[in-house]
Amino acid sequence: MNQVVKVLQNHATVRKFDPNHTISKEVQDEIIKASKQAPSWMNGQAYSILTFQEENEKRKLIEVLNQDQENSSNAKIIESSSLFLLFCIDFSRYDLEHEGVSFENELEPLIIGTTDASLALENALVAAESFELGTCVIGGLRRVSKEIIDCLEINEFRFPLVGLAIGKPLQTAVPKPRLPEKATVFSGQNAHKKATKEEIKAYERQLQDYAKENGYTSEPWISRFTNYYKEQNYPAKTAESLKKQKLI
Repeated sequence: MNQVVKVLQNHATVRKFDPNHTISKEVQDEIIKASKQAPSWMNGQAYSILTFQEENEKRKLIEVLNQDQENSSNAKIIESSSLFLLFCIDFSRYDLEHEGVSFENELEPLIIGTTDASLALENALVAAESFELGTCVIGGLRRVSKEIIDCLEINEFRFPLVGLAIGKPLQTAVPKPRLPEKATVFSGQNAHKKATKEEIKAYERQLQDYAKENGYTSEPWISRFTNYYKEQNYPAKTAESLKKQKLI
């Protein structure tokens, strides 16, 4: 197994970092360079990366997150990390307003920007883990997207999509089991197929065993997402913030 595949297959989320660890400028530069080399639609690179490394740089962002109860744990993760990267959808460099372009009632630009930013984040994640650093992807910050936009004075046609906390793990993280290949990968001729109830139940048992081995309990996997989407427990301010930033 080559080193790249090994890093990819051993990914595990880290939520506790050594707060005293510092990432060198050289390593940070390599992570950013790898991130920016991610593929993007028509090489449009419809994203930007905001970096937070020093305590004073993080302070305002952490204060905003701490105002939301559901983001208090994310605030702690960011505070203890050595480097936090905030990936934003970014169409601001295209001078769209001057050209009279509007994204109102359009979904395609949003999909393009989300895809570009997500690919850049994944490149950064893999690069960081290749340096034996731990990572944690943080999407919950969208619950306070409006406050983040105001606090950081993020200009129009930009939206804070997702963050990546990077640091030295306090303990080794164990990769979490994934759905079996037969439940997620299908030949083009079998596009109508989907995971069976038996495959899902077997996977739920596997996750319960994983949770028990790692000292925590978890609700059934399928129930978690059924309830989430049924209750529409989405970040309430996302649409408002996207409109404010002229992205929808």
